[in-house]
Amino acid sequence: MSHILGRINQWLRQTGEFLKLDNPRFAKILLLGLLLRFLVMPFFCHMDFYSEQRRIHLQVEHANLYPGSGFVIQVVEAVNYWLVSPLLTEADSMFYIDDINYTVSSHQDFFAFVSHDTIFRTLFLLKLGYLLFDLAAAILIYRFTADTSRSLIPVAFWLFNPVTLFAFYIFGRYESISLFFLIAGFYMYKQDRVLLASLMFGCCMWGREAFLLVLPLLLIGIFTHPRFSWKARAISVGMFLFFMGMITNIVPKLLGFRSLFDNAIQVITGYDQVHQIIAFNVGWYYPIIVIYVLLAYYLIISQDVEWLKLLKAVGLFFVSFFMFAIHSVHYVAWLLPFVVLALPYAKHMRLAAIGFFLAWVAFWIVGTDLGVFSAWLAAPISLDAVNLPNIPVLLEQLLPYYTTLELGHVNAIFRSVMFAAFMFVGIQLLRAREEVQHA
Repeated sequence: MSHILGRINQWLRQTGEFLKLDNPRFAKILLLGLLLRFLVMPFFCHMDFYSEQRRIHLQVEHANLYPGSGFVIQVVEAVNYWLVSPLLTEADSMFYIDDINYTVSSHQDFFAFVSHDTIFRTLFLLKLGYLLFDLAAAILIYRFTADTSRSLIPVAFWLFNPVTLFAFYIFGRYESISLFFLIAGFYMYKQDRVLLASLMFGCCMWGREAFLLVLPLLLIGIFTHPRFSWKARAISVGMFLFFMGMITNIVPKLLGFRSLFDNAIQVITGYDQVHQIIAFNVGWYYPIIVIYVLLAYYLIISQDVEWLKLLKAVGLFFVSFFMFAIHSVHYVAWLLPFVVLALPYAKHMRLAAIGFFLAWVAFWIVGTDLGVFSAWLAAPISLDAVNLPNIPVLLEQLLPYYTTLELGHVNAIFRSVMFAAFMFVGIQLLRAREEVQHA
């Protein structure tokens, strides 16, 4: 018995060392981040969160997880739902749906959902999966930057920035799951463990198909890495082909899988998605495509250390994506891993990150519609929040009295400021150097 207890004690000690919980300052920061999340999780959500959880409720009820686009997130949310379902006493009425082919929530359905007596408990429990992957990402960020003198700073930026707090717990989206796998992919890539890195990157894409956009950059990084064998590269390509087949719904269809929501499944190359990517053009040219080609060339010729040049290339792609493409408010969370992982290696990245956070908040305050960056998100606290005027409505009323500007002009001004903030982040990413870590 003493031998078994000794082995258990050794395993717990090794686990604590891996999680870096033996560092009291890191443990305190993690605990503060956890407490902050506990204060936010039960009280806010967007209609998209409710629509998503209705689908998960039906999938668990019918034991139907379709291994196509978004499968990794489905699995995490379904497991979380299954674990907490005994505590969701009003689930059947909360997630009732008339037409299984149309799961997007109406305003009336959403108001009924947030009016339930158990809404706070429900929101808290259904976000636990997001919390788990969020905190796991913080631990990986700490381990990723452990070779630097200020590894706690990236963790603090991850845990206390407004973008991820809003995206994960106020808006209520599952971005933390895919971002964990993205960070894990770069962690493994930095350790020269190419197969595990490819697996992690693949899981990231299988959760959020938008990350397929950077697959060519990842492949260039893998094929130009001098320490990866041709066998490992070939296996990585095979893994990515598998993930592509699943994400594009080709393989699941060939294997005879059927989804509860077959009529709602869209091809990821549909017009809306493509239009968002190439919505901005200058004359005959699409800046985002020009930048992509330059990033691919940079990966091939750069003399940076392998992990850093891949981090830069993929991060700069997302900087350009948010500068030139149409995107939703919570998508900006996709950029955060690159900002925080580069913090110890870019002298002015902290200043760039703070400017980016402020510009993002300012733009969406003046550019929001009723339900995105407004009091609507506090509807679980009180439905009266829905009737509170938002900033764009107030600006439309006040601007004619004090200026000749219209709301569209104000939006363009703040969008320009956010453009500059993204550019500052991009410049700092490009200037990141491994030897700057002690600056």
